[in-house]
Amino acid sequence: MTVQVFPTTLTAAYPIRIKTGYKTTITDYGEGAVQRVSNWRFGKRTIVVPYGKMPVGDRDTLLAFFRARMGSGESFWYVHNRQEQWTDEYVGYGTAGALTLDLHCKATVVSSLVIYEDGVAQVKDTDFTFVSGGGAADADRITWIAGHYPAAGALITADHRGLLRILAYFSDEIDLEWFRFLHSKSEVTLFEEQW
Repeated sequence: MTVQVFPTTLTAAYPIRIKTGYKTTITDYGEGAVQRVSNWRFGKRTIVVPYGKMPVGDRDTLLAFFRARMGSGESFWYVHNRQEQWTDEYVGYGTAGALTLDLHCKATVVSSLVIYEDGVAQVKDTDFTFVSGGGAADADRITWIAGHYPAAGALITADHRGLLRILAYFSDEIDLEWFRFLHSKSEVTLFEEQW
């Protein structure tokens, strides 16, 4: 089954808020000492998409998309509406063989792209090639060049500027009052799936 894309025809009325959180276990010891252990290598985003007064057709489009996902029952692609710089984004793991990976972006500014294998910067057109589009939700891609394949299990990350594209899901509930009666302000919260 193809993963759907959040409706791009719906225009946010205010800046979209992207919050990043980490899961950290904190253990308290006597005398006020604490030990912290990070459980996630990469943060998990929460995206709040605010809308002003929504035309009835837009409201119906959003609610139909929500219902088709059965709340949080099905993931979808969310593509951010503003080009920004994204740093230390998870891309995937090496396989010691031929490898093509989707970036977290589409419309990537190629001059901003830096790919890392276990923290070591790789060289475009020597270690990998860049492919505009073609991935899930039209994501840009990288393909490793023979003889330069990343080691099996090597962590591949990227810095790049572009339109953020993430796999997200809704909460199980949407407050229909916002959409039906309080037409001056409404918002939808989306949650990133952890890699």
